[in-house]
Amino acid sequence: MLGALGIGTFDGGGPEPRSPVGLADVEQIACGASSCCAASAGEVYCWGDNMSGLLGIGITPPRASTPMRVIH
Repeated sequence: MLGALGIGTFDGGGPEPRSPVGLADVEQIACGASSCCAASAGEVYCWGDNMSGLLGIGITPPRASTPMRVIH
């Protein structure tokens, strides 16, 4: 799924490993077929496919290409 890398682009990203944009000290990460979520500094961030608000980020764009904080 384009955008699921969390690197700020929907065009794939290239062969080299890259960290999700804006995240440091990631404690846990989980990915599915079209989205990922990570725990960092006591917060949860998700990116990728946001169909029907799946990511929990409070808005419903079709997808998020960078990590967005989950609203709790």
